[in-house]
Amino acid sequence: QSRSFCYVDDLLKGLMALMNYEGALKYEPFNLGNPRELTVRELAKLVVGLTGSSSELREGPAQQDDPARRCPVIDRAKAELGFEANMHVEQGLANTIEYFKQAPARSSAE
Repeated sequence: QSRSFCYVDDLLKGLMALMNYEGALKYEPFNLGNPRELTVRELAKLVVGLTGSSSELREGPAQQDDPARRCPVIDRAKAELGFEANMHVEQGLANTIEYFKQAPARSSAE
């Protein structure tokens, strides 16, 4: 299975551009996301590597109704909104991991 992952900051930029859009396609659908795909296994390996985990990766059968691929076609958003996802998955994961490492410190400081 493969998926595409979009960092929240990129998605928010796309949503803001969409809210401010006044072009001819104003009421048409726009796909926002990251068109770069990676397999679920590749994602898991990245998480294990970035966290220093010793977790063993295991694969199970895909759910019957789960599509093998999910990847947005963002051509319209790119052309009309200038939207592109700029954050690479590795950096987005690193940012997310760091955020959660700091979460207990943030909670106790409040």
